[in-house]
Amino acid sequence: MKHIRTARTLVFTLALCPWLHATAASAPSPLGMDPARIEYLANEAPFVVFDIAPRSLGGEPTRSGQGHAALTFMATDPLRQVSVAVAARPDRPGARAVAAVRTTCGPQIAGYHRCPIPTDVALTHLDGDGGSIGLRIEAEGPDGERSVVLITLPVRALRAAAPSPALSEVARRQ
Repeated sequence: MKHIRTARTLVFTLALCPWLHATAASAPSPLGMDPARIEYLANEAPFVVFDIAPRSLGGEPTRSGQGHAALTFMATDPLRQVSVAVAARPDRPGARAVAAVRTTCGPQIAGYHRCPIPTDVALTHLDGDGGSIGLRIEAEGPDGERSVVLITLPVRALRAAAPSPALSEVARRQ
């Protein structure tokens, strides 16, 4: 069973090689995910990340339930479990990552899948200072194989605009 799965994954990877080679020259990150970063810590399960959207976030949280990222992945064999832990990482010196939400994408059959990942709670931990949202994806294959993937989404800081001189003059007169 494992040999068949390995052969299937190899065929799939070789089919993508011309496309990967073409994108490698134009974009430094895997599969052209800029400005998001993707890093495979372990890749033993039949799991491949295809995309994350959006690839960067604004600094403001949205109304509850509406802020999310969409993780797109492929399973070459059924997966027992796919889960995603979301954490906020502020840019402030000495600030620590704050765990926000854990989402379960559930067991999945072989094929192409899309899973919404809530990011609005993590954005509230950044307080408009900017930083990044980290997604730790853990996938478990049918025979206990595990894949762990880290995706980092940059978050733009929200800075209050300095008041214009004309507005300051009007405020002083009142």
